Amino acid sequence: TDADVRRGLAAYGADGWRDYLRMFPPSARAALEQTTQIVLNRGDCWRLDQLAIDGRSLAALGLRGAALGETLRALCRSVIDGTLPNTPDALRQAAKKRAESQHLAP
Repeated sequence: TDADVRRGLAAYGADGWRDYLRMFPPSARAALEQTTQIVLNRGDCWRLDQLAIDGRSLAALGLRGAALGETLRALCRSVIDGTLPNTPDALRQAAKKRAESQHLAP
């Protein structure tokens, strides 16, 4: 699935993921390579720097230090998994909800 490819890209990086795919039988590899190309061409988020918000946005919500970094990583995982859209509004709302539920912000 697209989410599986995004997880692979996140774990190995683009070049490492392509190397990893070489271990698959040709029939399976072809489908994964096609999905990888679609994910990359579409510009899907699979790295923190591809999130539609950054640490400054979370700092504006009152997050600091480790809580800020943990929240960014959690948001990125949700986007990679396809459970959260990579839009500023959706990410801010999810960050607020996470901060409130885990008492991360003042």
